[in-house]
Amino acid sequence: MEPRRLLFLALVMVVYLCVGAAIFNALEADAERDRKEELEAQINEFIGKASAYSLLPTIHPNPEVLVLVK
Repeated sequence: MEPRRLLFLALVMVVYLCVGAAIFNALEADAERDRKEELEAQINEFIGKASAYSLLPTIHPNPEVLVLVK
């Protein structure tokens, strides 16, 4: 295979991959953003709960009492 043809085919392959990546990005961008926002909300909720539970020993000397009350 001559070098010129090989270079042309390599260029076509790179362009094909870039176009495919752009199409995939356009199709999946909204879903990815939604998943990211949902994950961030879950992380913030977890951090909020974890920090509330870490304050229990400072609020009451017996944290089991507070857990039973909740």
